[in-house]
Amino acid sequence: TLSAWRVKAVVSTQSTGAPVLNKLERIGKKTEERIRPVRIVFRTRDLARQVLSKAARLRDSETFRSVYIAPDRTLEERVERRELVDKLRERREQEPGRVWRIRRGTLVELGERGTATSVTE
Repeated sequence: TLSAWRVKAVVSTQSTGAPVLNKLERIGKKTEERIRPVRIVFRTRDLARQVLSKAARLRDSETFRSVYIAPDRTLEERVERRELVDKLRERREQEPGRVWRIRRGTLVELGERGTATSVTE
């Protein structure tokens, strides 16, 4: 069952102040094989941006390590993202000594001291 207090606990670690949620619901068909994602609609875009900008910090939390936060994407955006993730995996396999990331819809190689160089293809 969906536990609103658990979702609010995750969101509150990512925002300043009490999280203000307009809507909270599970999406997809209910099955025994997997846990369905939760869709959260915030009262303001700024709060949503704030939570998304800090989403990577969840990996540092023992409690929320397995939680993943992603923006809502259209079908076209999901297809483009999937292709980019596939390219990222290929690069990581081909060049294991280098650090690759996806930043703002582009595959980038992280250089010395955290500098980023865009890769165009």
